[in-house]
Amino acid sequence: EMERVLSAPFIVSDSYGTRCTTALLMHRDGTVYFAEQSYRRGRATERRDYRFQREPSGA
Repeated sequence: EMERVLSAPFIVSDSYGTRCTTALLMHRDGTVYFAEQSYRRGRATERRDYRFQREPSGA
């Protein structure tokens, strides 16, 4: 039973679970978008969003 619970991409159980999910997007123009969603007992709580401009790599 626990193996089935832990194999899911998002885990919700009484004793164990997903604490946060993160997305990182990098656009061709150098814009980087970073988002993190926190969870408590399977419900979304706090979300943080960041956006910044990446410096040219010099290539």
